[in-house]
Amino acid sequence: MAQITGEIPEEASKEQSGLPTKGSLFERWFPLAFAGFMLIGGLVTMYREKNQIDQE
Repeated sequence: MAQITGEIPEEASKEQSGLPTKGSLFERWFPLAFAGFMLIGGLVTMYREKNQIDQE
């Protein structure tokens, strides 16, 4: 019916607006948390390797 009257349904207008849809908390924060853990893991590894070289 929306096609006949020329109106744009609300769902279609939201998709075409270019604004990101509001995702779940997991979808929004998981990439940041993963990157943070990887960064911390890399720093800990570098610290351990540096201390092993210094002790030899």
